[in-house]
Amino acid sequence: MGVERFIRGLELLLAVVSTYLSSLLLVKSGLYQEMRGYLSTLLAPLGLPLDAYMDMAILSTSLLLSLLLWKRGSEMAYARLFSLNLLMFFPPVLDYSLFNWVELILPYSPAPGTPLLVFVAGLLLQSTYLTIRSTLLVRHIRGELLGRGAEPRDVDAISRGQMAYLALTLTASILILAAVYLALPRLEGLLRAEVLMVPYTHIIIGVSATILIAVATLLFLKSWRS
Repeated sequence: MGVERFIRGLELLLAVVSTYLSSLLLVKSGLYQEMRGYLSTLLAPLGLPLDAYMDMAILSTSLLLSLLLWKRGSEMAYARLFSLNLLMFFPPVLDYSLFNWVELILPYSPAPGTPLLVFVAGLLLQSTYLTIRSTLLVRHIRGELLGRGAEPRDVDAISRGQMAYLALTLTASILILAAVYLALPRLEGLLRAEVLMVPYTHIIIGVSATILIAVATLLFLKSWRS
């Protein structure tokens, strides 16, 4: 069916693009470059030109795994794909971390690249996860409706409505996050200046009051439910 093919095609596109971008950022990260140097030193006596093929091997292997997991198309397969992408995305994020605990264990030089690219990759990973979770639900509903004897034309209409709602929600979320990301550097200086003008006693009292109000609200809701 056309709708089913579109859903599977969308899943394929998101799986491949998110995996490629995650693996590309991985091979540019400082942690990977450090591990690559260690591995090249260990295998240098074998006379193998690992520097020329190591990056390509990681990119090719990750894309192949992405295609295999997409072909399965199950919830477990996509959960493994998302875990793989997060694992590859972890070293690039560390390059921008102010508290790099890995550097305490394995000293290395962080290699921060383009912050915008890392932000786009993180946004794409989150969007991919939410989209595929939704398409899995859409495919499950389609199977149930068709199994109960519903008309394929009606099922396609329902699926189109669900996909349109998903596209609208994701677009709005992406635009809001992008606006926050672009405005944050300018707002940071303004907020920092405003905070410095506030006495520390006021900050301590305000934070304490906020915490107490949150705890009291949670306790009230818990007692109200019981």
